[in-house]
Amino acid sequence: MGTMFKEGMISRQYTVPDRDVDVAKRLKMSALFGYLQDIARAHSERLGLGIDILKNVHGVAWVLVRIGIEIMQPPRLDDEITIETWPHEPALLYDRDFRILDAAGKVMVTAASTWILMDLGKREIRKGHPMNYSGIDFVHDRALSRKPYKLHALKNWDAYTDKSVAYSDLDYNSHVNNARYPDFLMDCMDTDYHRGHPLKEIDVNYVSEMHPGETLRLLTDRRTASEGVVSVEGVVLDEAGENGRTAMRGRLLFA
Repeated sequence: MGTMFKEGMISRQYTVPDRDVDVAKRLKMSALFGYLQDIARAHSERLGLGIDILKNVHGVAWVLVRIGIEIMQPPRLDDEITIETWPHEPALLYDRDFRILDAAGKVMVTAASTWILMDLGKREIRKGHPMNYSGIDFVHDRALSRKPYKLHALKNWDAYTDKSVAYSDLDYNSHVNNARYPDFLMDCMDTDYHRGHPLKEIDVNYVSEMHPGETLRLLTDRRTASEGVVSVEGVVLDEAGENGRTAMRGRLLFA
């Protein structure tokens, strides 16, 4: 009997509902990130690399560290879309790509993500490849012509807002879910700006976990907003109310 190859790419269909769009009827970034998170988890389960097996057999968990998304045409209310995802062969880090297609098969959104395996006992990166990847029919196509940007600390900012971590921000791990941060970033610009400037690119770096009761300060550099570029660094306030550790960094490119 020959080797049984596991499907290296999967796709899912979605119809964009009211709850997932913004004031311009464009798909919210938190919803988009949520769709990507859902299909990535589903594919990992199908490949035998899902969260339960990783936790119970290997003592590790997938952790998203960087994602870059380019938007050619934003999905809108009632659009019928197809999302595709596929992982790449493991290297030092783990890459997974995504594409969103419209009903005619035209590419609307492309995305690339980078992951690590976190040792759940030591709370540090697990080096090496503890799982068996044989039998996966890897797809070698790249959705983006670039890797997700590795963003650097902001040296200057001209505004900030504070966000207290609340119940609705948390996932089953009791920390802020990855899909919540894009809305935090989008909220750094006002509604009028968003109405006139559709988002073309978003990059997010996840640096450290946030937990209930913590306050995230979103340091925002809007000095190049007239050119479409907005940079944000989210830092956790310490007990003295001062800027502490970095939780995330983001870069937004608007039309």
